[in-house]
Amino acid sequence: MSNTIEYSFLSKKNFYQIVENHLKTLSKSDRSVITKETADCIINLIENNFKDEVADYNLRRWAQHFTIRNINGKKFLYKKLSRNLQQAEIRVCTKEEMYYVFCHIHNGNAGEGHRGQNATWTSISQQYCFVPQPISNAA
Repeated sequence: MSNTIEYSFLSKKNFYQIVENHLKTLSKSDRSVITKETADCIINLIENNFKDEVADYNLRRWAQHFTIRNINGKKFLYKKLSRNLQQAEIRVCTKEEMYYVFCHIHNGNAGEGHRGQNATWTSISQQYCFVPQPISNAA
């Protein structure tokens, strides 16, 4: 997925305005959206066995719920969680990736064509975490 594509049905500017409007409704401590900077901090913490004196205690503790996968030489952050009583890992979608993830899935990434709101949200939520449903619904 190229980060230079702009989709005709939704501009980056409009999408990120939706994201910013959503973020304004949240408390400062809310972690429903994660930035690339925070994701990179978590990756750094994991790689250094959570021994980083610069990172605050809450971030070090929270980082223990994540893991890293190397795919084609690139590091991706995954959240560890339980689904149907089984351990699973789901890819973290950063704020900076959200536009491309949303548009790629909404546009039909598997060749099935344009997808509606419910199908888009279902697919996003099965593949990624940290994409709030209100953002998907508003876009």
